[in-house]
Amino acid sequence: MRRDQYIPHDVSARNNSKLMRLVEEEGAAGYGIYWGLLEYLRTQNQYIDSVKLLKVVARQLRTSPVRVKKIIQEYGLFVMDGEAFYLPGLCTRMQQLDSKRAAFDEYKRKKKEAKDLKTSGSDDTVKDSIKVQVQEPVQVQATTSTEVSATEAAIISTQKPTWEAWVDELNRECQWQELMAKKSRLWLQFFPLFPRIVECFKEHVCCMGKETGIQCLGDAKHYFSCYITPGSITYKRLMEELKTTQKEGADTDPYRYEDRDPDTGERSYYGCHIPADAPPRPNDHAQWNPEGGWQ
Repeated sequence: MRRDQYIPHDVSARNNSKLMRLVEEEGAAGYGIYWGLLEYLRTQNQYIDSVKLLKVVARQLRTSPVRVKKIIQEYGLFVMDGEAFYLPGLCTRMQQLDSKRAAFDEYKRKKKEAKDLKTSGSDDTVKDSIKVQVQEPVQVQATTSTEVSATEAAIISTQKPTWEAWVDELNRECQWQELMAKKSRLWLQFFPLFPRIVECFKEHVCCMGKETGIQCLGDAKHYFSCYITPGSITYKRLMEELKTTQKEGADTDPYRYEDRDPDTGERSYYGCHIPADAPPRPNDHAQWNPEGGWQ
């Protein structure tokens, strides 16, 4: 199998809240277009491409460029970066796969070098070669058997307490966040509130003295999942805190439901441009319609 013909796929992907909304509004055809775009990006360099080529993609999928662009821009599944678009989840999954493949390629390269040296080198060189062959498979196995090996090294070197660094790693777990959005029953509201939820979670960990109970990313995920379980005491307290935060934010930031460029002040929502003279986005469900304003 060629290396550009495989995508790691989660069978629960259809439970993603954003995909559920896509299917609700676009039907199975929209779901098919999404996967067609994902497969297309998989074959592109760095898993990113220009929206200028949407006509080509639309032709392949037997649909219109307008519909393809709508699916890219309006459901929060893709990210627009100027004229380019990409899928964060795909980039994350492929980065892990590419790292494993790179480690295996490096192992094969060193093994080949050891074999060549054994054929033509001295006894000392042969001994060094044998060491490489013995040690290298263990290193590759460690890299491929745990997806947090590289992250763990970075976390150990940080100045933060280890448990807090593991909790901060939750910000990188995009697919897991989508599952938590569904479990917490906050759905689309979960993502803009996630930073504040993590802060509350850290305060809870410290208050309960559970810092030593978080020794890895799995521990952080498990504890956080219990923390936001609907009906629990921690969940009720969290909801009260979020209501207070939202009330305070409503008085200070009328554009809290939008994305704003820190340098230019340009307003947007999931890559969709919002005119400067448009009223603030009224809630986290509104969509901008150039002909009719917020809907």
